[in-house]
This record gives sequence, C-alpha cells and structure tokens, in this order.
Amino acid sequence: MISLILTEIKKTFKNRFNLFLVLALFILCTFLALMNLHNVWIHIPEGVIGSGATLETFSGEPIISSKDFYEYADKILSKYEGQPSQAGWNTFVADYNAYYEQFTQDLGSSMNRNSVAAEMEVASVLLMPTE
Repeated sequence: MISLILTEIKKTFKNRFNLFLVLALFILCTFLALMNLHNVWIHIPEGVIGSGATLETFSGEPIISSKDFYEYADKILSKYEGQPSQAGWNTFVADYNAYYEQFTQDLGSSMNRNSVAAEMEVASVLLMPTE
C-alpha cells in the first residue's frame, strides 16, 4: 500500500504543471491563513480616514487601524466573559442602555426607544438562564 502511494506521488511530481499547482495551492493556503490570523481582511477603508470621518471610542478617542478597532471591541466584550448570572445580565443591559442612549441622542425618537425597550424585556425573559 505504501509503495502504491509513493508511486502516485512520484507520478504527480513528474509533471511540472502539477508541481506548480501544488506549490501555488500551498502558498495560497499559507497566505490566507496568515491574513486571517492578523485580521487584515476587515479593515477601515482609506477613504474614511482621508475624509476626516473617523471611528471613535465612546470616550472620543479616534480608532485609526483595524488593530485598534479589534482591541477596543475586545475590551468592551471581555467584560461579559464567564458564567451567565443575573449580575452579568444586569451589567449587560445597563451597558446596552447606556450605549443605545449615546448612539441615539441625535435621533430623539421615542418610538425607537420604546420598541427597543420592549425587545430587551422580551430578550431578558428568553435568554436569562434559570438557576
């Protein structure tokens, strides 16, 4: 069985085109893995940065690169790690309401606020684990 496998491998690499395809596939897979490892696929477009419209943290600091974006998102989301509990859920809801108020302060739409509050109430009943 091993000799059959070795024979097939030798036949595959005798042809230069097959050798080229195997090398190209190996290089492409390595490149894609490294790109995904460093989160380069999702980036802040240059047009956003060049136009002066920047992404900002809640404290007003600019987010310039995708690395800054992921670090900031991880900083926010890491607060909710661990076992589900009522205290963790209350923290999440309080943070959500604070972020929602900050994002919608320019809108001033009470209809949107009431519908989201109703959705949060339904979500709290459905998602909270029983102890």
